[in-house]
Amino acid sequence: HPAAAGLSHAMARVTMVEDPIDALSPSGVVKSSFCLMYLWRVGKAPVFTVLLNTAIWGNYLYRAFLEPASKEQVCLLPDLLYAPNPSDWPRYLGYFLFTPNFLRTVHVTSFLGALGYTLERDRMGTFMYSALFVILSACIPAVCFFLNISNCMAGLESTAFAIALVTHHQNILVRSDGVDKGVQVPFDIEPRWHIWAIAGLMLVFAEPAEACEFVVGMVLGLIWVLKDPEVWGQLASSLKPARRHIALTTILYVVGMFVAPLSVLQIHFDGNIDVANWSWWTSTFPSSPSLGKIVAEAPNAVGRELCILAKLVTIALPLMAVSERTHYACALVLPLVLMIMYIMQTAFFHIPHLGYVLLVVVAYRCWYTPQVSDPKARTGSNYNPSRVSRPTTRPSGGG
Repeated sequence: HPAAAGLSHAMARVTMVEDPIDALSPSGVVKSSFCLMYLWRVGKAPVFTVLLNTAIWGNYLYRAFLEPASKEQVCLLPDLLYAPNPSDWPRYLGYFLFTPNFLRTVHVTSFLGALGYTLERDRMGTFMYSALFVILSACIPAVCFFLNISNCMAGLESTAFAIALVTHHQNILVRSDGVDKGVQVPFDIEPRWHIWAIAGLMLVFAEPAEACEFVVGMVLGLIWVLKDPEVWGQLASSLKPARRHIALTTILYVVGMFVAPLSVLQIHFDGNIDVANWSWWTSTFPSSPSLGKIVAEAPNAVGRELCILAKLVTIALPLMAVSERTHYACALVLPLVLMIMYIMQTAFFHIPHLGYVLLVVVAYRCWYTPQVSDPKARTGSNYNPSRVSRPTTRPSGGG
């Protein structure tokens, strides 16, 4: 029948159109990760990163099969940093190359590799990147020794966290134009978020003392970033209501987590009232240390679950503050509520103090965090077309 023939012809012309992939969807994360690995095979390898990762693996294999050694036997000591002694070169080498086990070696070299392929190869170059790496590697143990955070340092994880802050500021973008269509994604890839995923996993499984060293690394990386005048202009131009909200939330979390006391241990009231005297407050309401100090000094007393949740929120909340999707901070309500519940089960908790109250306030503010409404911010807060990295050659066998 002519009508049926026309209908079948029209149906034959219908084509299926796939829905666009969101960058934060599971398929978007997986495809962008494969796309990055696919593109990193193209072009020149980062010389400093490749040599450093090779040395780390060589040192691990040597220690594993020929001469086993613990961290205390090869770590960098304060005396060797302030008064260098060439005869103790194995400890200097241990600071740069030591990894305690196979999984940490894989994790560290993956972290350094992602930083090298992103920042050394596509932005700074080998000389500038290696100079920055050495400077930060020398400053981090000096600060940790000065603040008594550690007296024995080995491994480059803290330096990697500092370099990650610099990479985040650079916001290098990668396009998948020149790869196979099965791997391409319809958005510009920001490797910095893949790098923070690696860093977050490392922070979750780190010991409390190591986590404090990582925080020192991030602070020094932030100081390095703030020397750029462009950063201050970006900060001044991005003070939108959503950013002010999440910034204040982050400040309240830092104060409640690391500064304010967690709990009032007990009340000693002898009838005398002297509210103008600070010693009267401390003697009448003796309090516990902050939650951050408790986690760092007595992790077994608060439980591994509370330590993991504290590390997760500590790294996720600042990242929410610098992203365009600030409203995703509502996802932190669950770990914050779990933290509050776990705190109530510890031996340090009796009567809520300022630190505990601030954690409750932070959970409330995370739930009501607004979204940054900027239609031009399609790839990040400091999007710059000149920072887009494109593959210069097409991989062999490409479609």
